[in-house]
Amino acid sequence: MQQNFIFYDTETSDSDPFFGQIFQLAAVLTDADLNPIDSFDIRSKRLPQILPSPGALLVNGLDPASLDQAPYTNYKFAGEVRRRFMAWTPAITCGYNSFGFDEKCLRSLFYQNLYPPYITQLDGNSRIDILPLTRATEILYPDALVFPLNDKGKTSKKLEHVAPANGFEEHNAHDALGDVEATIHVARLIKARAPVLWQAALAARTKRDAKARATRKPLIYVQSRSTLFPAMLIGRVHNGRDLLVADLRFDAPDIASTSPNKLFKGPDQYCRVIKPGEAPLIFSPEEFSAMPHGLSWDASDIEARMRAWQAIANEEDMSAMHAEWQTPFEPAEHPEGAIYENFPAFDQDAAAMRAFHDAAPAEKPQAMERLTDKRFRSFAKRIIFDNFPELTDSYWDGNGFTGTLPASIGKLKKLERLSFNINNLSGAMPSSWASVKSLKDCRVGADTNLTAYLANYPWIPPTTGNVYDCPLPAYATGSGVCNHVTGCADVVNPCSPVKCK
Repeated sequence: MQQNFIFYDTETSDSDPFFGQIFQLAAVLTDADLNPIDSFDIRSKRLPQILPSPGALLVNGLDPASLDQAPYTNYKFAGEVRRRFMAWTPAITCGYNSFGFDEKCLRSLFYQNLYPPYITQLDGNSRIDILPLTRATEILYPDALVFPLNDKGKTSKKLEHVAPANGFEEHNAHDALGDVEATIHVARLIKARAPVLWQAALAARTKRDAKARATRKPLIYVQSRSTLFPAMLIGRVHNGRDLLVADLRFDAPDIASTSPNKLFKGPDQYCRVIKPGEAPLIFSPEEFSAMPHGLSWDASDIEARMRAWQAIANEEDMSAMHAEWQTPFEPAEHPEGAIYENFPAFDQDAAAMRAFHDAAPAEKPQAMERLTDKRFRSFAKRIIFDNFPELTDSYWDGNGFTGTLPASIGKLKKLERLSFNINNLSGAMPSSWASVKSLKDCRVGADTNLTAYLANYPWIPPTTGNVYDCPLPAYATGSGVCNHVTGCADVVNPCSPVKCK
């Protein structure tokens, strides 16, 4: 069955896909022959906690002032991107270095806005990355594309260099839609001029298909970045998710006397990991022979190395050795970086996430309470603060929140009651809270690590949740302030330093 393709690209705040933000996402839907069918190009407002990298702004040409004028908040942007992608499902998603960057940014966008993050691999969708295909084209079809030299005298695989060198003259580099159009152009050339490579890439675009290609024959050819090598399967790692192969360019080592670092690390490592979930380029001997490459290995040497590995490499033992060598997993410090932790939670909270999206603004705090995973609760809190300033009540007691008080509360112009008691917050009260003039009841002190949380903000009245000893500090003055303080009755002259009878 022929499927359509979704080509997409993002422009972001910086190079960190987990703690950055997508400002622009463009996508083009094509048919199986890569002819355009539909497209969209949308932009997101800057989140209040995001400070764009100057380097990123120089690269993508985005004006910092214009970011706040974009038509979508980040939350609505995530929902709109998801809606449009789902309308094109099923399809094969494509980008240029999408596995290395754009895919991670897209996952983070959905994850932090309470949507399933793996949209490109669910509901019949699959994915490929045009950058590895471009690298493989240089090796396997050396005359198919022109590769200009970079300032180091090496061939450049950057899209802004490859596309113009191969006839795409109007490339608007580092604009999302411009990069999408350039990627489609390069993909068309690979499809037409490197047909065996293109078909092999499509044949391994799902995890199941990639595993089948890697295991059906004793000898395969695997591409890793700009290197292609003969290989054979010798183990399964990462709880069976990934495959361990021997690099048959090298003689089989003495396993007992070879350090794990030499086996599994470095440019000349004996063993390499194939990730079936990342659409690896895996070629059968027949496919390899059908491509006009200039590579040659001595067949007798490869066969001898295969036999040697078969004699020394028990799959179970190699898998156990790799597991012991790996660095132990360290949980992420912040929820943004914890996207790959506790996968069952995505299913367990799926219904609660949908209920949160469906809830009216005033009902979203209650809907948040249905989320069981603390990561999702923290994202839900942020969504409410950033998107629904009309809310008048916000209680966040006992949620186990860490970090500082959110500056985005300053957007809740009608907020009257706020409580953050019984958490593990630290730092000072954000100055943006000064704009919340409607606040009547503010409880942020009990059982927290906040420092001087009211000292500089006398417009926020202390209340029964914030217990003071008498006499009250000088900053707790002003009309109406002391009327809300526990232990201070019969206040005399509330506009002067407070005295209690």
